[in-house]
Amino acid sequence: MSPFPGSASDLRISGEAFYRERILLPDDGTLVVGLLELSGSSVLGATTVSPSGQVPISFTLSVASDQVPAGRNHGLRARIVADGKIWFTSDVLLPLDPRNEEKQPSLLLVRHHDEPDSSTSAALPLGITSATPRPNTSLTRRGFVAGT
Repeated sequence: MSPFPGSASDLRISGEAFYRERILLPDDGTLVVGLLELSGSSVLGATTVSPSGQVPISFTLSVASDQVPAGRNHGLRARIVADGKIWFTSDVLLPLDPRNEEKQPSLLLVRHHDEPDSSTSAALPLGITSATPRPNTSLTRRGFVAGT
C-alpha cells in the first residue's frame, strides 16, 4: 500500500529475452516487452530497450499497481524490431503474476517470418490491433483455463 493517498506504487518486472539463432543483432535493434491482461489482450505496460550488446537482453518493466487488475491472468510478450521490421517475437504469452517480484522471467524469442503487414505492425505496441483475435478465456473454480 502506498504511503500517499491516491498514488499507486510501481510493480517492477525484471527479466531477460533471448533467441537461439546465431544472428547478430543490428545496431538499431530494439527489444519491446509488454505486460498484457490475458482476458482482454489489453497492454497494461510496455518498455523498450536498446541493447548495448547481444542476447540475452535484460529488461525492467514498471507498471503502476492500480493498472494491474487483481484476480486476472497476465502474461508477457516480447519482440525485437530492427530496420522497422520485426526480427524476433515470442510465439506464446508467458504467464506471469506481476505482483510476484521474485520471479525473473526469461523470454525465448523465435524468428519472425515476414508477413505482408510486418513493417507496419512493428511500430504498434506488440502488434495488438483490432484485427488481432482476442482470446476469450476464464479460470474455472477448479483452477482450469477454459475458453477459446
